[in-house]
Amino acid sequence: MSNPIRSLRLTGNNSGSLNTSTAQNGEVFFDQTNKTLRLFDGRTKGGFQLLRADLSNITGSFGVTVSATPPTNAQQGSQWLNTTSGVLYVYYVDVNGGHWMQPLTSPIGAVTPPVTLSAASAFDLGGVIVDGTSVVIDVNGVISAVVSSSFVNSNFIGITTTQLSANILNSISGAFGTVVHDILSAGTTFYHTGVVSNFVANFTSVPTTNNRSTAVSLVISQNNPAYICNGVQINGSTQTVNWENSIEPTGTIGNTDLITFTLIRSNNTWLVTGSLSTHGEI
Repeated sequence: MSNPIRSLRLTGNNSGSLNTSTAQNGEVFFDQTNKTLRLFDGRTKGGFQLLRADLSNITGSFGVTVSATPPTNAQQGSQWLNTTSGVLYVYYVDVNGGHWMQPLTSPIGAVTPPVTLSAASAFDLGGVIVDGTSVVIDVNGVISAVVSSSFVNSNFIGITTTQLSANILNSISGAFGTVVHDILSAGTTFYHTGVVSNFVANFTSVPTTNNRSTAVSLVISQNNPAYICNGVQINGSTQTVNWENSIEPTGTIGNTDLITFTLIRSNNTWLVTGSLSTHGEI
């Protein structure tokens, strides 16, 4: 069994000498002038060029030229690492000549957009909090982000612990007749001044999901005479108010009255409870 060739040493000559030689069939010489290999067949003067490459600038791995400028005499598939930019180029030859091209690569682990994630459900949260931002995933897997202090139509299932909460206070002046109280845009606390007569509060944008309750508060700064909200509509539909102790209250002249309505949704119907408490003089 023959031993494998572990090294090969070629005889080097300048191109002038090789161009005038025919050499022996199968002999290979290194052209020291042009940095090429020549194969001779014993008949053709100058032999045949086997490999042409500029080896003068190679300081890194074999086959890759590492330098600030591109190598000369590059061949198809030659590689050049630009030491100025750190970019790797491959030499490509077409009908228009040779070109140094940058290969398109992606980092390991990179994900090409668009990204589709699983939809949120009643048991899985559709968002996470990252440095004060809420990343929200809708039912279509579309991702958006809002400041965590601006949740809209959020559902929290289970025990929710908060350190501090504050309701938006909406001011209404000169109430009489039927007055719209839009809880979606104005919140659930309304401050009334200059009330003209007893009035009906039409609470709009109230969720109609069964087994839910919504508490709404009306703060009334009373004058003389004193008036109250003695009727309730929900989304334009008149409701019966079940007052505390089954007695419709009256306002207190010169004081601040707080009327609290609880809107309970069950079996596709509404149950409305109401109570009034008086808090000191104005």
